[in-house]
Parts: sequence; C-alpha cells; structure tokens
Amino acid sequence: MESGFHKRNAILIVIICFVCMLIGSFYDYQISSAVFNTDSWFGILGAAYGQLPVSLGLILSSVLLFSIMEKRMCIKSVLQGIACVLMCLLGAMQMWMEPMMYIPDMNMVFNTIINIMIIGGSSYLLLRYTKGRDQREVMRVVKFIIFVIFAQLILINMIKPLAARPRMRMLEVTPQAHFQNWWEFGTAQKNQLMAMLGIASEEFKSFPSGHTGSAAVLLAFSVLPLLHQDSKKAKQWFWIAVVVTILVAFSRIVMGAHFLSDVTMGFSVSFLCSFVGYRIFFKERKVK
Repeated sequence: MESGFHKRNAILIVIICFVCMLIGSFYDYQISSAVFNTDSWFGILGAAYGQLPVSLGLILSSVLLFSIMEKRMCIKSVLQGIACVLMCLLGAMQMWMEPMMYIPDMNMVFNTIINIMIIGGSSYLLLRYTKGRDQREVMRVVKFIIFVIFAQLILINMIKPLAARPRMRMLEVTPQAHFQNWWEFGTAQKNQLMAMLGIASEEFKSFPSGHTGSAAVLLAFSVLPLLHQDSKKAKQWFWIAVVVTILVAFSRIVMGAHFLSDVTMGFSVSFLCSFVGYRIFFKERKVK
C-alpha cells in the first residue's frame, strides 16, 4: 500500500528542494529584500502558528498513547503515563507561548480559549478517527510522529549554531553586519557583533528554518489514513501538508527571519526524518 512517502514523491521533492537551494545560492538576499515586511499579518500569523504541528503533534501523540495504554498499574503503564503528561505539557506550553510572543497585544484569555478549542477539537476528532483500530498500528503511528518531531528538532538545532547565519531582519538594521551565504560559517561575525553591539545570539540562527521544519511535521500525520487502509487519502494529506509548509516557509521569508535556502533546508531535514522514519516504522509496506 502506497503512502505519500513513496519514491516518486521523494524524487520530486528532492528535485524541488535542489532547485530552490540553487536559486537561493544566487538570489537569497534579493528575494528576501523584495518581500521583507515585518508588519505583514501573513508573516506574523506564520510566526505565531507555524510551529503548531510540533506542539499539537506532542499533545495528540500523548492523547493516542493514553487511549491505548494498559489501564492496570505496572512499570510500563506508569512510564507511558509520565511520558503522556510531559509531552502534553510541553506541547500546550509551546502552543500558548508562541502567539503571545509574535502577535502584538495578544489577549491571554483569548489565546487560552483558542488553544483549548484547538486541542479539544483535534483530540476528539483524532480519537473518533482511530476508534476501533488495531492498537499496535496506532502505537506505530505514535512512535513515528514522535520520532519525526524530535529527530528534526535535534538536527535543525545542531546545524543552527554551526552555521551562525545572520537573519535578514538583523542585516536590515545593522550596517556593521554583512550577508552570509548558506554554505559559509558565520561564527567570527557572530562573536564580533555580539561583543561589539550586544546583538542577541537568536539573530544568528537563520539556517536552517526551525519554523519550516516544524511545519513539515504535518507530513508525518499523513500516515493516519493508513489505519483505515486508505492510501489515496494518505497521499492527499501528504500534499496538503506540503502546501501548508510552503505557506509557512514563505511567511518566514516575509518576516525576514529566514532566506529561501534556510526554509528549503528546514523542509528538507524534516522530510528526510519523515522518510527515514517511515522506512523504520512501516518497513513492511513497500516504498515503491
């Protein structure tokens, strides 16, 4: 049974990412200069909710894990329960904090209500969708989603400090800073500007894009229809996830947080984690 992770899709995405990286290698700065607008509501919403797939993924994974957990007291059940609580708290905290960080004058009560509605509604729909499914299959989906979430987070946050690439928004207001290509290491410039001007280290985390990588976690959710043996819907969900990720990626360029090559690499890392994870957790399904 095919999913969105079959080889034809993988090859197509690799080609698209290669072309985008090639374009970014020559026109990163020009593209960002053309669309840069920190007042854009599209960009602000992308910043506030672009990482929602990660936070919601942690919460929904904990909901699914709890729903199939053995209800008797044993070490395994206790550990699963602790994992459920920690993932749920971590996801809920991120969901609540990010809109408060990025949306001007965001009301705390309104933000809380919106989050409760999103969490409650999506949890209810997910439990209905997975009701009666084989618990081993549900557990496999949970493991896959958790693997993708943490694998892409670890890889992206390992690369960021090594690249130390300055963000577009910082370059626009700092004459002493200079543009850096994605293949260059910016540690020297970072240390100099931080010491000389007191610029925050966060302004040197442009490459790759964490928001885009987190948005691409949506790709992992495309395996849910496989619980119903629905490969057609799985492929449809896969491409919907790709489109949503592209929108988040563009919003990050608009906000001056990332360049084209940054968002392309962020997507590439997350897609790679999803593809590898699929081969690990769904290895008996042929990747045609």
